[in-house]
Amino acid sequence: MKIAAFASGWAALGIEHSKMMPTAHDGLIPKRDFSMNTGDWFVSYAIDRILDYEELLLIRSYNDKAIEKINNECTALVLRGGNFLGKDKLIEQYPIELLKRIRIPIVILGIGIQEHIGKCPKLSQQYKQWLQCIDSSGGGIVVRGETSYARIT
Repeated sequence: MKIAAFASGWAALGIEHSKMMPTAHDGLIPKRDFSMNTGDWFVSYAIDRILDYEELLLIRSYNDKAIEKINNECTALVLRGGNFLGKDKLIEQYPIELLKRIRIPIVILGIGIQEHIGKCPKLSQQYKQWLQCIDSSGGGIVVRGETSYARIT
């Protein structure tokens, strides 16, 4: 299976997490990409370990040639989740117009909310449409917890 993922931005799967380095225990651990915070790196690493893929196509641009390659060669587009549920920066980086051009399932894994206890951000209508676009692609949305689930349902 060949999957596609963004090479940069909030939902980038990340590329450095797959490099290995020796530890003091004579084992191997993934080398952390220091351009990501630890939580985002951990989500990227976990996604990489969970997914059973042979090849990863990293998307560096959103031109017609790249979109055609994604649609013709890949099984799914995988977006890394993070604590950005409800933050419009995400939908600005990956606009709904872009997602609508993808003809394969889109999956976002580990999306969640980071707010003060008892607070939960409201989703804009545009954000709801963005999530509906992912859902209707045949992929899915995997959230971090009950609060995140309650917000999107």
